[in-house]
Amino acid sequence: MCPISSEQQPLAAAAVAIVLSAPAVVVYLLAILVTVTSQVFQPAESALLPTLAESPEELAAANVANSTIEYAGYFVGPAIGGVLLAVSNVQTVFGATAVAFLWSAAMLALIHMRAPEPRLGNRREASLAARSARRL
Repeated sequence: MCPISSEQQPLAAAAVAIVLSAPAVVVYLLAILVTVTSQVFQPAESALLPTLAESPEELAAANVANSTIEYAGYFVGPAIGGVLLAVSNVQTVFGATAVAFLWSAAMLALIHMRAPEPRLGNRREASLAARSARRL
């Protein structure tokens, strides 16, 4: 199993392509691949967030924190990338981005999901479940 996710593999390949002085077309194609694969993350994150919150208040707070971090990243990320590029080179910027993706993957790996509670479809099923539980 590869230690980096499928979303990060094109970015790592792009960093390697730049270090090895691959043709620009290869780097551009890999950058496009990074963009396409990263589009899967947002819907998955939106679906996962409600399952992690334990109350409506916690979900609201999580949504606010998530939006704040995401939109701050839209501003801060490119600014840091620009400064890093100004003081170093393209390889360093791609390497730093790959490290950021790895850090993100490590943080995601620390999320532990609760087992889903069984859902009862209707009152009849609920009543049967309650009767069964009383018999035990």
